[in-house]
Amino acid sequence: MSALAPQDMPSFAITFTVKNEWDLLQFALPYFEAIGVARVYLFWDQTTDEAPEEVKAFNFVEARDCVSLDEIKTPGRWLSELKPETHMDHRKRLNTMFAAQEAHRAGINWISCIDPDEILLPNEGDASLRASLAAIPEDVDQIIVPNLEVFPVPREDENPFRSQTLFINRMERVDAIWRYVGAGLSRVLSPRHVAFWRHTLFRFVTAGKFPPKMTNPLTGTPIHRSLYLGYNNCKSFMRSGRAPLYNYNIHKWVAIDEAPKSIKGGRVLHYYFPSYAYFIKKFRQRPSNMRLKVFDTPYQLGEISRNASREMSKIFFEQQICCSDPAATQALLDRGIITQISDVSDVFDRLHKDTPSTSDPITS
Repeated sequence: MSALAPQDMPSFAITFTVKNEWDLLQFALPYFEAIGVARVYLFWDQTTDEAPEEVKAFNFVEARDCVSLDEIKTPGRWLSELKPETHMDHRKRLNTMFAAQEAHRAGINWISCIDPDEILLPNEGDASLRASLAAIPEDVDQIIVPNLEVFPVPREDENPFRSQTLFINRMERVDAIWRYVGAGLSRVLSPRHVAFWRHTLFRFVTAGKFPPKMTNPLTGTPIHRSLYLGYNNCKSFMRSGRAPLYNYNIHKWVAIDEAPKSIKGGRVLHYYFPSYAYFIKKFRQRPSNMRLKVFDTPYQLGEISRNASREMSKIFFEQQICCSDPAATQALLDRGIITQISDVSDVFDRLHKDTPSTSDPITS
């Protein structure tokens, strides 16, 4: 089969629900423009930074405040049961369904909901994201996109998508084992003890190399981090015209009457903590109903972010999250615990080839 011309490849849209994220959007938007996004749907969730004014420079962006339920065409029961006035994730789910319907009306084939600290990549070996989408069989509704979390090292410029190229490999089999074991342990142990056993499992399978041991600087108690500090799950692409048939749960679309036909593909790079400043901001602006003790590691990280001084948070980030030891980094690369992915950095290098300063925001 001959390769499709770019104009004949499937189109895709991205949707974000954001609050004060211009520090990342200023780089994410040019990236997605460079890889051929048809539309970006941006929903402001009480944003007070400069983003609403700045995004006017991007003609492929449609920006507005979060939607209300009565703006959704033929909402399903799951939408009617949401409480968007109190839950940020519920607003994101509403926004995503609205964006999917808008994309379908605009003739855009696929849509993905991600966060500003995430970047989508095609399948390894594919020339582009649109080329990956073109290879999906017509009967497939959804593409499950596994995530890889950033392994932060000292940064060379303010654009984390350009300067951070190391990511923690997934351990699918170990994590599958943990899901069964952890489900049982969570019924009888506290969240902190469950976190300890998960941390211990990953330390065992990596011969003690990863994840590193961490200590809460406020309390002196250990933080038993898992393989990832953020989520170890996925994001997804859904055919925009089929989205109303399913329930969107933040990470993927799931069954209402029947499950979508799904396959795995692509990668989503998660720049969870690209800097100490972002570490502080991420947790400080989260609403109180997202501060759940049931997840011990993010709960402790949130307590540090909100209650420690900026200097203490900076030291914590630089010493316990960021890796500044090149020998330790190389050892993790040699063992396959982390991997180098330069695809995104390469895009920015091409965009910046005629720009002398690496600290200026990218414009296209």
